[in-house]
Amino acid sequence: MQPSNPIKSCEICGKPISSSNYSRHFNKHGDSDQKECAQCNTSVRSANWARHIKSRKHLEQAALQSQLQLQSHIFFSDFINTTEEPLTQVASAYKREIARAGGLSTLDSDDTSWTQLGLPAPRLMPAVECWGRMPSSVDKYKVDMLHHFDKYTTKIYCRGRPWTPLENAPIHRVLSQLDQPDMAAALCAINIHTQCAEVKVPERMSFEIYEDSLTTETNITPQFAGVDLHIDHGLNVITVLYGGCMKLWALYPPTKQNYERFKEVYSSHTMFLDLQNHLEGGKFCIQTEDQAIYLPPGCIHSTCTLSGGFTLGTTFTTSACLGIAASVTDLEKGMTRTGMGGDCSVFLRAMIMSLRERGERRTEAMTLLCGRYAEISRLRPKSFTVLRSKLGKTCSICHRSWARHTNR
Repeated sequence: MQPSNPIKSCEICGKPISSSNYSRHFNKHGDSDQKECAQCNTSVRSANWARHIKSRKHLEQAALQSQLQLQSHIFFSDFINTTEEPLTQVASAYKREIARAGGLSTLDSDDTSWTQLGLPAPRLMPAVECWGRMPSSVDKYKVDMLHHFDKYTTKIYCRGRPWTPLENAPIHRVLSQLDQPDMAAALCAINIHTQCAEVKVPERMSFEIYEDSLTTETNITPQFAGVDLHIDHGLNVITVLYGGCMKLWALYPPTKQNYERFKEVYSSHTMFLDLQNHLEGGKFCIQTEDQAIYLPPGCIHSTCTLSGGFTLGTTFTTSACLGIAASVTDLEKGMTRTGMGGDCSVFLRAMIMSLRERGERRTEAMTLLCGRYAEISRLRPKSFTVLRSKLGKTCSICHRSWARHTNR
């Protein structure tokens, strides 16, 4: 007689399993039986879902998210409906632009305004995916920032003077506004290097990154601090928040129309106000402390801090930055407001990465370089020597020697 419950070997792990239990065991190996819990950022088997949503971990995360969502609604409503100066004009502008965009977005789907440009769309994701090293406490983080504060690299700005850093402003004035916000003269400190925190690129983003381009910098952003529309030089950006921080973001794709409009008001100190109803494809979102945000290269964006805290971010270069970085460099060329006269460092790093590839990307890189080589060689930026080592004697586009490019 044959056994009533014969043994079978699992096709995946080889473990002997009785026929009656085989299907249940086999499903453990597959993804079809998995659900993603957005609140916990974990995969849970369907059979365990009821138990999971009653677990302590899930309930704690759900309570935290509910609290943050309630707080964000309160802070957002207070800001958008304020009648107090000097925020009235800015708040009204945000309110109108958000209405024009169809309301706030969760950034949870691809947007054709970006994908048709060959770029990923902006994205909110769990902050835990982007923390490489998280500060142990707010107080220790403040001490670390005071210890690493460099008055030559860190700039302190005041609302109303967004393009002129304050001279000799002590950092403790900015830190004090975290507890006592000043709507009329909100300060923010940018580009502080610290040792106890690190932001990383999440594993879900399979980018090939330029070797030296990943650094983490912290901005101290008290409530009411804001940053006008700008572009981060064609870089990819990942930002996380800490210490109770909460931000409202305005995001616009780098379309030709948007860049033309942006260029028209580039010298203005009120760009967001000036460009109302003129930029296309706008998205608005609220970022809380449990979320990270990704901005693709060339994103035109501005922020308003709804609740004060710390803004940590990392920027990085990929070959996909090439075309955008070229456009941004051209846009900044001759614009004295930034003091850079056209920063080409991102363009060069993206160029070096693109030259490693074959086909259309390399051809695009050579075409862009051909018309810019003379100016770049005069500036002699840091990456120029590396770039020059990857070029032959002649340009594959115009078939002239690189030396003759400099004599044009």
